[in-house]
Amino acid sequence: MVRQGSLTQFARRIIVGAAVVIVGTAGGFSTALLAGDEQRAERVIKGTCADCHKFVGEPESRFSLKAPDLMWAGNKYERDWLIRWLTGKEEPLYVKGYRWDLAQGPTKHMAVSEEDADAIADYFEKQYKDPRVKTDAMNLSTFTAEEAEFGRQIYMEHACVGCHLIRDNGKIVGGPQSVSLVEAGRRYNLDWLYRFGVNPQDFTPHSGEFLADASHLGLRYIIGYVAIQGLDDFRFYEPWTSGEFHRASVDRGAVLYKQYCSQCHGATGMGD
Repeated sequence: MVRQGSLTQFARRIIVGAAVVIVGTAGGFSTALLAGDEQRAERVIKGTCADCHKFVGEPESRFSLKAPDLMWAGNKYERDWLIRWLTGKEEPLYVKGYRWDLAQGPTKHMAVSEEDADAIADYFEKQYKDPRVKTDAMNLSTFTAEEAEFGRQIYMEHACVGCHLIRDNGKIVGGPQSVSLVEAGRRYNLDWLYRFGVNPQDFTPHSGEFLADASHLGLRYIIGYVAIQGLDDFRFYEPWTSGEFHRASVDRGAVLYKQYCSQCHGATGMGD
């Protein structure tokens, strides 16, 4: 005959033991799911994507490829855009196809399920990060409308507009030889876009020669201009609304003018 206290203690042991088993099973199930997602993504990438895209090795000229290299895909794309692209909700990026010299016309990218797209995006972020791309390398929190206009002028005056489409004053202008930049701000990670601009040949040989010669400031202008394409809610920084502006000192300005400006512009600003 079992006493009441012993029965209660026995029941508690069974309940605690069952809870441990349930928690352990749930944890194992979660891990198994994660592993399954990764394996599924790897299977799709290696079995399908790798037919056109390269995921390992050194960058090659576009004329040797079927589609862009993706060794740095984990840095390159905004996740929301990537999911839409993989599920067939985005328009083709190349008017003439990736190999414009073959003039094959725009091609629709293959589409996968939402689950596969999520798994692939996770896999990209885990496996295809490029250490050359530094986090917060460029910050647009102080990017002004004037800077964007400087970037626009650089873009229009140089070879960019000859190969890339972009939206200018409500109209899409430019050449169809390379990737469209009409929605670039929704597509590309800003840090990757900036690092690409520093030296495009690090990623795609024989491209972006002008950008590699741009000054640091010029690069900020043009990359900023490209990076806000498609961002209809982007808010330009207005210096006159900042705390620094309201704390400005006329007396301090007079000292700085004397130190840095008067040599050329004269003590009274008359150029004498």
